[in-house]
Order: sequence, then C-alpha cells, then structure tokens
Amino acid sequence: VLLGQTITLCLNVRLDPTLSNLDLTTIGTPVVIKNVTYRQFCTQSGNSIQTWRLSQAVINALSNPAYVPDPTHRGKVSGLLDLANQALAGLSTGSLSISDINAAVDTINTGFDECRMVVSCPL
Repeated sequence: VLLGQTITLCLNVRLDPTLSNLDLTTIGTPVVIKNVTYRQFCTQSGNSIQTWRLSQAVINALSNPAYVPDPTHRGKVSGLLDLANQALAGLSTGSLSISDINAAVDTINTGFDECRMVVSCPL
C-alpha cells in the first residue's frame, strides 16, 4: 500500500510543484486526541471543506537529517516523500512504522486531491 501511495505522491508533486514545498511543520494547528498529538488542517474544493490530521511524530521525523538528508526538503511534503522512499528501501525510520508513514502520505494525497487548497478550519 505504501508503494502505491508513494507513487501517487510523487505524481502529485510533479503535477503541482507548490505541493512539494508545503511546510508541514506549520500547517494547521496542534491537537491532542487520546494522548496523541496531530497537526490539524483543512482543505477546500468548491463549497466543500474537509478536516485532516497528520501525526506530529511523522512531522517531527521530517526535520531529522537522519531521515530527510536534503535540508531543502526538511519539514515539507518533499521530505515526506523522501521519508516514504526511505521506508520502502528498508532503511531506518526511527520509531515510525510503515503504517504511520503511509497514513501521512495518504492524508496529503487525499487532502489535496482535485486541486484542494489549504484554508482556515471552521470553528
């Protein structure tokens, strides 16, 4: 599943070059659900606004040079792509599981599907 999601993310960042530079360390707001911290953000297409969550543990890993060696990718969607490729290569991803990384890649793929844009979440 991670391979398919990673290929999709690779295609998505090629189709929308601004997506690769989206800073995931500052997107949305932190929320804690059942003692797990996430970054919650919203995207909109037409009149539809959807809410998404990314694991803070995955976002933290994106700032770690051991998992994202290219400093220009750290904290960004391009870094998430690097991290997913590292997991697929069987390299260390620290305490993150393949499932954790897949969930983050799926969130980006689905959250920005059909040219959805980041917006402020409704109260």
